[in-house]
Amino acid sequence: MIRFLKHKFYFLFFLFFFIIARPASSFTIAEEYVLKASYIHNFLNFVSFPGINQKDSIEICIAGENPFGKTIHKLAERNIDGKIIIISEKKIDDGIKSCNVLFVPMNFNKDLPKILEIINHYPIFTITESPDSLDQGVVLNFYIENEKIRFEINVEAVKKSGLVIDPRLLNLAKLIKKKD
Repeated sequence: MIRFLKHKFYFLFFLFFFIIARPASSFTIAEEYVLKASYIHNFLNFVSFPGINQKDSIEICIAGENPFGKTIHKLAERNIDGKIIIISEKKIDDGIKSCNVLFVPMNFNKDLPKILEIINHYPIFTITESPDSLDQGVVLNFYIENEKIRFEINVEAVKKSGLVIDPRLLNLAKLIKKKD
């Protein structure tokens, strides 16, 4: 079992390194979303959701229009620690409180304040790809730096959500702490 976990860690570390090290300018839009979908799937290995037990599923929701295409639905063919993955496309008022992960694409960013108001105090791993979204209370944001896909995590939003993020994932992220 320890050997399996060790190999899984090295695989995930290599995958993160490969994704982070590849220049973003060499991506097509489709490839960018394939990589982001892979990131999201791998993030689930490092996030604990309060109240989810071994028999539960993990619901990944996309707010608004799906920029991933069919790629994101391939995640449903895999599982995370025995939990099946459910992919849902949701409108704002379409039960987003049931999501474990909520991806808000850039073209839906104008509705982000309303979305965050609805899911306030729910243990939802919010992910965006918009500048300044962490200031609004999002947990994780994708961004491009030096032609590479990166991600940043809002430490205060993690605490507020009740999620537990493994330190190994935090070490790979740019950490943002809210200034009071």
